[in-house]
Amino acid sequence: MSKIHLASLILAATLPLAAMAQGPAPAARGSEAGPPAGRSGEMGRGRGHMAEMTPEQRAQRTERHLAEMRTRLRITPAQMPQWEGFATATRENANEIHARFAERGAHMQQLNAAQNMDDYAQIAELHARQLTRLAASFTALYATFSPDQQRDADTQFRTRRAPGNSPAL
Repeated sequence: MSKIHLASLILAATLPLAAMAQGPAPAARGSEAGPPAGRSGEMGRGRGHMAEMTPEQRAQRTERHLAEMRTRLRITPAQMPQWEGFATATRENANEIHARFAERGAHMQQLNAAQNMDDYAQIAELHARQLTRLAASFTALYATFSPDQQRDADTQFRTRRAPGNSPAL
């Protein structure tokens, strides 16, 4: 599997974690009646918006996501060291991106348009670094899979979902 293909698969599986953290902090929302302009509301309040969750709720959501992935990937006891590497990278990425979006939300009102664009570019760079780290840990895990597990993972990672919904994994 090419690195580009694998990176695309990892992105499809992990982007919802990062996307859920993208909303501004509750204090920055003010009295908004709906989603910000340009957003379709795919991460609405009824879906457990990450910015409105406590750290414990965010951790529980990440753990549920990892538990679902572990079940669907049929991780064996022998694969647990590689799984733990992937799970740790996932947890760290979720915490890091949430903290970064909280920082953004805290100073959003003071940013002019150019600063806003630059700030978001910095977040995109962070996300790219996170995906690289996650892809490396997933590559190590994938290498331990049986041919059946690899085939099933390939199929599951190709499944597309609507924005804001959990990926197939």
